Amino acid sequence: MFYKSYSIALILVMFSIMTFAQSENDFRFKSIGLDFGWYNPSLDYWKNDSEFKDADIIGALQVRGLTEFSLKSNFTARLGLGFWQTTAEEDLQGYGLTTWSLTGYPVSLDLLYFPEPLKFSVVNPYIGVGGEFVFLQQKLRFDQKENPDPVTGTSALFSGIVGLEAKLSSQFAVDLAFIYKMGEYNQDFNVFINNPDDPENPTLKVVTEEISLTGPLLGLTFKYLF
Repeated sequence: MFYKSYSIALILVMFSIMTFAQSENDFRFKSIGLDFGWYNPSLDYWKNDSEFKDADIIGALQVRGLTEFSLKSNFTARLGLGFWQTTAEEDLQGYGLTTWSLTGYPVSLDLLYFPEPLKFSVVNPYIGVGGEFVFLQQKLRFDQKENPDPVTGTSALFSGIVGLEAKLSSQFAVDLAFIYKMGEYNQDFNVFINNPDDPENPTLKVVTEEISLTGPLLGLTFKYLF
């Protein structure tokens, strides 16, 4: 079962951003966009201690739909809904070729600041902070065993953001952004321990692992401006 981390703190961050937005007279709909990024979460347990530690676990392509709202004083609020997935394969004894996958469905809210003195030509740098709830689903598929049910749950992450917005025309813009996400989730695993007094009936123990989702994301966003 996945563990909900930082949930209360993230709710407070999102509430503060929306309160700030609603209090400003310049609040308006700014743009919609589609974001493509390469996300490389740490996944330390899976890479270092799991049955898949010898497998090639790489990052994941993240796709997000985005909506932006202009605020006062060069601030922008950005709401996003996305999808990413990372997978690995390993030949496990008794299970055959086994495919492991972890899929995330992040719902994000960011607060971006565009410093006016740093703007040059059509390029506008920005910095920001954000938070997201991520809905997680883990699947295992075996060649020689019946597949177990997926494991699902949620967690929460925080992020720091640095980016460049290039306004190509009055209605189109492109963003290049570096995002560093921070967070983790907890998952319970059933571990069987050999019992010397009864070798045919090992003892079942539940072990909880804290698995990091911290890592960088490099993204490119295509936006339609209003």
